[in-house]
Amino acid sequence: MSKKVLVFGFLFSFIFTATSLQAAPAIAKSPDDISVLRHTGQAFADISEKASPAVVFVSTKKKVQFPQSYYQDPFGMFDDEFFERFFGRPFPRRQQPQQRQQPQQQKPRERDYGQGSGFIISDDGYILTNNHVVAGADRVLVKLSGSEQQIEAKVVGTDQDTDIAVIKIEKKNLPVLKLGDSDKLRVGEWVIAIGNPFGLSHTVTAGIVSAKGRGLGLNKFEDFIQTDAAINRGNSGGPLLNIDGEVVGINSAILGAQGYIGIGFAIPINMAKQIYDQLIKKGKVTRGFIGITGENLSAETAKMLDANGVEGILVNQVIKESPAEKAGLKHGDIILKLNGQTADDWTQFRNKVAAMAPGDKIELTILREGKQMTVNIELADRESGEKLAGNANVQEKLGITVEDIEDESAVRITQVEQGSLADDAGLAEGMVIREVNRRPVKNTEQFWRLVGESADGVLLYVEYQGYARYITVPFE
Repeated sequence: MSKKVLVFGFLFSFIFTATSLQAAPAIAKSPDDISVLRHTGQAFADISEKASPAVVFVSTKKKVQFPQSYYQDPFGMFDDEFFERFFGRPFPRRQQPQQRQQPQQQKPRERDYGQGSGFIISDDGYILTNNHVVAGADRVLVKLSGSEQQIEAKVVGTDQDTDIAVIKIEKKNLPVLKLGDSDKLRVGEWVIAIGNPFGLSHTVTAGIVSAKGRGLGLNKFEDFIQTDAAINRGNSGGPLLNIDGEVVGINSAILGAQGYIGIGFAIPINMAKQIYDQLIKKGKVTRGFIGITGENLSAETAKMLDANGVEGILVNQVIKESPAEKAGLKHGDIILKLNGQTADDWTQFRNKVAAMAPGDKIELTILREGKQMTVNIELADRESGEKLAGNANVQEKLGITVEDIEDESAVRITQVEQGSLADDAGLAEGMVIREVNRRPVKNTEQFWRLVGESADGVLLYVEYQGYARYITVPFE
């Protein structure tokens, strides 16, 4: 190869590289961009520095009994049949003593039971965490930031229905976290999670609010904040903070058995505040009870009810002798407002009613046969109300919603909850149910009454896409 060719190749490469660099977008950020990034990073660092001292490591212990001694044949898995098949003779066992002393039980011994996170909300030692972090434990221990000392904590109260627990340590002048307002949280807003994933103390992760108002079917009352901030096992009970360093949620659940996949969930702090107040005052939670089952009003159902374009909550069932029945509420009514505020989400409606106290009075604005009216209801206690209802809450157990069919004695399934008993049994949206336990069904009210009378399960006679068959749904 001549020198001229080499020189030409070198010049061509140089010119091509220079041109490419000139045409390529600048990698370096402008001073303003760098300043924004630096301030964002400093904000996260400041929040972490201020909040971490109030985040605690929670571990639990449980007492178990171990036998003092026991005899186990190490060859017990190899029976005579096995040896005869492969060796042509029974296993040559040594003759054991005719009498052996039975194993004696020692006193119960403690073992590690679980671990999670929590955060201090009062300088005299009250701590918020998850119910599932402390449930079933005999002892709860707390480790403060920067300390290896374990402090025994008292369980003040727990609420399984929301997965919230309050524990307390006997210590004064503790750092605390300020509680924010989760109702003001916006999708897309920055949030920071602090906790102890896999026992790694005081781990800080950041992300955004991915969604609000999520329901997972884990708890009876849910309104989860979804976030992509990394949450793993051990983060449960730790705080989810906004950019101002205020607690807006309690990290509680993840989607995915293997760990973080970008979808985590936190209990809104506004829900936790209500539970906390009741637990420290009474040690338990009481909830308001109205006595209805309902669902979000779909556009199709609204049209059939001559309420085209209306958004609200459809009353499916009114429980006998409940506050709702006494106030005159009827199935087929459409709830438009609760105490003057729009009501178009059944889950939110249930949560708001449950957050009120027995004896509180609520005002419902409803639509009945095209006419708008007001109904005033005094709430009962949910615990006694559920006993009154018996199996009336079977709608939640069954996992379906149904609607009346115009000019026809039957009900149509409008929704099937994924993973519910109905879903497992093969029920699907659009199926028409004509019988419950071989008894004809006229409307939704009768359907839920018949289902509620069933203790072990229901036999449904359904029609779907031109075929009819029986489907059994066991209550397990």
